Parts: sequence; C-alpha cells; structure tokens
Amino acid sequence: MSSIRLSSSPCGRCGTILIIYLAALQGVPHEMREAMMIDGAGKWKTFIHLTLPMIARA
Repeated sequence: MSSIRLSSSPCGRCGTILIIYLAALQGVPHEMREAMMIDGAGKWKTFIHLTLPMIARA
C-alpha cells in the first residue's frame, strides 16, 4: 500500500507554488500585455507594472 507524503520543507512545496504561480500568470489578459508593449514598455516594465499587480490580486 502506497501513501502520499506531503513535505513541509521549502523544496517540497516548490512544485505547488510553481503551479499556483503559473495559474496566476494565465489570468493576466494578453491584450493588456500587448497594449503595454505597443505603448513602448519593455518586458521588465510590463512585468513590474502589469503582471505583478495582477498576480497580487489573484
């Protein structure tokens, strides 16, 4: 009989945190990212001013 063991170490939770982070990233509208890039914002400014605030609300 096999059992599932959940680790409480930081390395054990890394996969769970990654899945939650990726799910939050999918919630950021592509149109908004595209509009920022058209307006001249680079990848870093788009991440700081659009992606992070949208993820924080998720």
